[in-house]
Amino acid sequence: MSNQQHAHSGKQSGDVLKKILMILAIVVLAAILFGIVSCVAVPAMVQSGVQKQLDALVTKQATLTSETLMSALESSSELVTSKMTMMGCVEYDDEGVPVLTKGDFVMIYKATVKAGVNVKEIKTAIDNTERVVYIYVPDAEVLDVKVIPDSVKYYDKSFVLFNKDSMEDSLKAQQQAEEDAKTEALGTGILDAADKQSETLVRGVLQGVTEGYEMKFMRTLESINNKAAEIEANQATKDNAQ
Repeated sequence: MSNQQHAHSGKQSGDVLKKILMILAIVVLAAILFGIVSCVAVPAMVQSGVQKQLDALVTKQATLTSETLMSALESSSELVTSKMTMMGCVEYDDEGVPVLTKGDFVMIYKATVKAGVNVKEIKTAIDNTERVVYIYVPDAEVLDVKVIPDSVKYYDKSFVLFNKDSMEDSLKAQQQAEEDAKTEALGTGILDAADKQSETLVRGVLQGVTEGYEMKFMRTLESINNKAAEIEANQATKDNAQ
């Protein structure tokens, strides 16, 4: 074989070797790239699945119930939104027998009158899908009237001979005083003042347990009942679809 033939054969062998090396390089590079993509993609897929489970768990834990709301409201005992202190006097006329047991007197007193919302009459409807709490707050009413014991003073006493009913007479006079104080407070507009503050107070009490929810107040009992029925129907449709 001539030198020229040897040279040509060597060149062909070199070209083949180069091609083989290039193919090997491409295969190695592809393997490396595939390994990198796999290492990134697989954890990403796992992370996505875990995140969905966490989101579902958080949503489930964050679901509100009417029991939760009512528990928060009832823990405040009474929602007093207006309080007044009244002064007055009661002319007590005993119905006893004159001279022997009759006891007439005038009682001067101070009494506190509290007005606000009856917690048991508050209604709620919760839309956990839209994250909205609907609340109905009834009109304010007088919750409590009490005569302040230390303020009571008696004048013009006529507890005469054998009058053993002075304590009973005093209690009756206080009951009359409480009725008078309630009437007086109603005349001054205590319920109007209480109504203006009731929504603010309820919102403040529920703020701690409705985080992430919007609170909307309904004006009538009918409107809150209709909203509750609507939410229930929507949830039933959603459950059936699943």
